[in-house]
Parts: sequence; structure tokens; C-alpha cells
Amino acid sequence: MVYVLAFLTFSVVVGALIGWAIAIRQLRAGEPLVAYEPRRLAPWGLADVFFAWVAVLFLQAVALSAATRIMGLEFFVELTDVPSKLQPIFVWFLTVPSLVAMALSVAVIRSRVGASWLDMGFDVRRIGKDVYLGCAAFVMMAPIVFGLQALVTTYFQQTKHPLIEIAREGRDPWFLLAAGSAAVIIAPVTEEWVFRVVLQGWLQKLFANLPSPREEVEWAAVDKPQLESGPDRTGFAAIVVSSVLFSAIHLNHGGDFVALFVLALGLGYLYYRTNRILPSIVVHMLLNGSTFIMLAAQVFGWLPDVEAAP
Repeated sequence: MVYVLAFLTFSVVVGALIGWAIAIRQLRAGEPLVAYEPRRLAPWGLADVFFAWVAVLFLQAVALSAATRIMGLEFFVELTDVPSKLQPIFVWFLTVPSLVAMALSVAVIRSRVGASWLDMGFDVRRIGKDVYLGCAAFVMMAPIVFGLQALVTTYFQQTKHPLIEIAREGRDPWFLLAAGSAAVIIAPVTEEWVFRVVLQGWLQKLFANLPSPREEVEWAAVDKPQLESGPDRTGFAAIVVSSVLFSAIHLNHGGDFVALFVLALGLGYLYYRTNRILPSIVVHMLLNGSTFIMLAAQVFGWLPDVEAAP
């Protein structure tokens, strides 16, 4: 297993070097890393962004209340204080509500403002292309994100995550299954929806409608769908703001927020250039999946215990 992981790591590093060499050549030739695809600005508004966030928090609170009552625990109990046999179930109670909240958010946006599937970043005609783009972006971003994370955790602040702490203390396959599903499937899908599609999509429209020093804007037009003519600085401003917020919600994970900010910039760039959610989901899944595989390898003694990346 050590040799397999070493070979995969070596392959990713080599692929990243080749990918960045090609990218630098494109930039020198005046070509973009990812072709920009014009789209209609997000038809949803601040109310829809607020609903997406509140739905997640509310449903998680309801699920947590139900779980603690059924299990006879205190409402504000930490995952590490939950009996080991109940921890896998507790993880499901904490994470599955995010998928339900996402489904509700999609339904509200479609019914309230008539957003199409394309508006929300779903395009089944581009699945193959998007998976390929996500895999290529993962190969180019992984060494940067993991390298930065290793630097931060070594010299500044270590990672603090209850799932990692619990997994390292035991070898419960049911907990690893629950934690793996939460980290590799549920978190990438729901977080990319909230931060990239809903939040960043709305920010792109908001910043695009901000007045220049010599212009005035009709603020009522901010919630009206418009055609985005091409890439500009307002789009990158939306990427930075959404990335800061994405990083901020992980402040309780120790030094992870630094690497996660860099990761979010890359994910935001992918979404901004393509207007599709799948490429960023693929990158997010592969990064979290890589971390989980390394963690599982440490838990079962296949690798020495080193600090996990985000």
C-alpha cells in the first residue's frame, strides 16, 4: 500500500509540473487557463442566499436536537464526547441535513425566480468535459494546497478536526464509512452549491451592478437577470469574497483555513469561467478523498502518523 500511495503521489506531482508548464505557456501566449463561457447573471437575490444558509443551519439544529434526544445526550455535546458506538449515526445526523437543505434551496430558487438548471450550474451535456476539467485542476492544485497545509501545520498551527481525531483513536469501519461519506461526497456537493453557485453567483451580479465613479445605477435592477458579457475584475472580486467566507467557516479547524482559502480561489475561478458546478465538485471530492485515504492508511498502520491536510 505504501508503494501504491507513493506512486500515486509521484504521478500527481509530475502531472502538476506538466500542467503548470502548459499553463504558463498559455498565459505567455495571452490565452486563458480556462476558456470563459458567457452566461446570464444569477437571477436570484440576497433573500435566496440567506435562505440557503438558514436552511442548512436550521435543519442541522433540528437533526442535532432529534439525535441528542434519541441518544440521551446534551444538545451541545461534542462529537468526541459521543459514545463510540453512536458516533457513526451522529455523523449522519449532522451531515445529511445539508443535502436536504440544498434540495430545498434549489426548489426555492427555481420556483421563486424561475432559474433554469443552466443558471444553477447544472449541464448534463458537459459531464464528461467537466469531470476531465475537474481532474486536471485537482492535479494542478493538489501539490499547492497540500504543500501549503503541511507548511502551516508544521510551523504554525496544527489541524483540529473531530472526524480526524476520532478516526485516529480507533479503527471503527462504520465511523470511517460515515466520515468518508460526509467528507468526500456530502461536503463537496453542498459546500460548492452554497459558496460557489448561490453566494458567488449572487456576488458576481451584485458587483457587476455597482456604479462606477461616473455612473449611477438603478438598484432595483440588481435582482434582474442580465447577460454577463465577459470576464472582468468584478468577477474576481466575487471569487475573493466567497473564498474568504469559505475559509472563515473553517477557522475552528486549526490552520486549515489558510490552505482552504487558496483552494477556494481555485474552485471559484473554475466556477466563474465555466458557470458550472461539476468541475469544482470534482476537485473538492478528489482533495477530500485524498486526505481521507491518507488518514485511513494511517489508522490501519499502512503509513506513519503525519498531520492530515484539509
